[in-house]
Amino acid sequence: MGTDIYGWVEIKNPNSQTWMGVMSIEYVAERNYRLFSVLFGGRYRVSGFTPIAADRGIPDDLSPEAREFWDDGHDATWILWSELNEVDWDDTLDMWLKATWDRMAGPIVSPGWQAILQEMAQLADRVAGDQIRLVVWFDQPHHV
Repeated sequence: MGTDIYGWVEIKNPNSQTWMGVMSIEYVAERNYRLFSVLFGGRYRVSGFTPIAADRGIPDDLSPEAREFWDDGHDATWILWSELNEVDWDDTLDMWLKATWDRMAGPIVSPGWQAILQEMAQLADRVAGDQIRLVVWFDQPHHV
């Protein structure tokens, strides 16, 4: 059985300081176990590699849109656009590959994930990067 990821891209309303869901990732984010592991520690953890944004949990101020879909999934976490925008994907993948058995060729960011990152980048043209976040959770616990 595969592991799926769910979640929302959220933006902080500058007037009310509350988060608003702007994009569900459910039908955009394909299974990408390498990315799940690198960013969130989801699916499986790699000894010797620290995921970028693992184990942060569901934010207390989760948007109403995301809260409606939150289903008590596993390994819930979140990451700000300002953090994602700083990721050196090539360097991060190299470090991850050195810590794992995975030797598959190809980019770490698959097409659906590229679309999510592009959406977040477009939002960042309007608001600061720390006012955009991606909140995610998985339907299967990670395997150690």
